[in-house]
Amino acid sequence: MLCALGLFVSKEAAAKTMSMIPKIKLGTTKAVIAGSLKDFPMVPDVIVVESIPEHIMWLCLARNFKEGGRLNFSSSIFQCCCVDVTVVPYLTGDINISPGCYGCREATDTPPEHMFMGIPAKLLGEVVESLEALSQKAMKTVREKRVYKLYTGIEEERTG
Repeated sequence: MLCALGLFVSKEAAAKTMSMIPKIKLGTTKAVIAGSLKDFPMVPDVIVVESIPEHIMWLCLARNFKEGGRLNFSSSIFQCCCVDVTVVPYLTGDINISPGCYGCREATDTPPEHMFMGIPAKLLGEVVESLEALSQKAMKTVREKRVYKLYTGIEEERTG
């Protein structure tokens, strides 16, 4: 099927990708419930965010805000919502991002400029708190684009 869709050049490439897809061990989960966070009837295990890259960037920075370090992401660019931003955060206990996949692009109204992030619920408080701190200075500074404006002003003087 993956080859027929044109996603892989060969059955071997498709099989290799499928063999590496993270999976929840059979029998460890009884059900999967999905819905809007606003109206969700229980405490979720993972929160999925769909947004533009800048928003996802701030969420990633919020994850690293307190402890620092580097983030690692896992994706096959296939099964974005089915695995990348749900199963991976559920199994690892950490965030994961995905640029999307064939399914979410073909079968939904996901805009081309959107991407996705999965946040384990246990990290949500920390991420929100860190976003609030980032909004006080870093977000304002970035959105002012002072360096860009300075650079483009200098370039205009040179060419004018």
